[in-house]
Amino acid sequence: MKDKIGTAYYIAPEVLHGTYDEKCDVWSTGVILYILLSGCPPFNGANEFDILKKVEKGKFTFDLPQWKKVSEAAKDLIRKMLAYVPSMRISARDALEHPWFKQADAAAAAIDLPSLESTILNIRQFQGTQKLAAAALLYMGSKLTTNEETDELNKIFQKMDKNGDGQLDKQELMEGYVELLKLKGEDVSALDKSAVEYEVEQVLEAVDFDKNGFIEYSEFVTVAMDRKTLLSRQRLERAFGMFDSDGSGKISSSELATIFGVSELDSEAWRRVLAEVDRNNDGEVDFEEFQQMLLRLCGEPGASSSTAAAAD
Repeated sequence: MKDKIGTAYYIAPEVLHGTYDEKCDVWSTGVILYILLSGCPPFNGANEFDILKKVEKGKFTFDLPQWKKVSEAAKDLIRKMLAYVPSMRISARDALEHPWFKQADAAAAAIDLPSLESTILNIRQFQGTQKLAAAALLYMGSKLTTNEETDELNKIFQKMDKNGDGQLDKQELMEGYVELLKLKGEDVSALDKSAVEYEVEQVLEAVDFDKNGFIEYSEFVTVAMDRKTLLSRQRLERAFGMFDSDGSGKISSSELATIFGVSELDSEAWRRVLAEVDRNNDGEVDFEEFQQMLLRLCGEPGASSSTAAAAD
């Protein structure tokens, strides 16, 4: 096989070099397992180019604080799945026989109704509109959350992800919604399937940032987390700092281009994007504009009426 397929986070290094076999799927699954257990990808960067450079080197660590709570067996399996040389990489069959899977089955925790219900509610209430807001929220949900914050969400995601591919499709979302109704004691025998399907389609429309028809783990965490927790000032400042790559205190056109993964923005596209967030029309986005935009978009009370009025 010689076609380069796959997204930057999950693509195996040998795919970048043009020739690969079924072992590349083991690598991708190892990346998914790493994300599910830590909430962060093993190979990360500010844009696709940076991510692919790290994938090409193949070096990853378990240095983040959340890995302290993960078993050595899980880490061992990930190391074997992310072995750089395909011939040294564990096979799919052997991976399924790894001791960690037996431990994981024995320790599988039940998901309580309040946690599942609040997760569904958070997803339904999420409203994603402006591109910069979506990029910022996705960054905060995938990179600025702790293991403690996402532990219950990890369990819920894994339970909903029936085929274990690290993403939720329409059918899995529908089954998750029905499961919620069952836990609440509601009669689902006469459930209107079209109503459930419509509800799920609305969720996909709002939550599927990259419009690929699935909800990836990072998208799920972003919209399922408690909004006030996700939008704390400290987290907003860290996200803004990531976008403000030159430390000027403002997000410029070149920095926006980096966020959107393009080399340059044509003048029409730039005016359209900038108009979404630049409330004082100075050609750049400062932290206050960034903060007010996100709070207002997510319906949080922190957005002042004066700022909102100025935006109208």
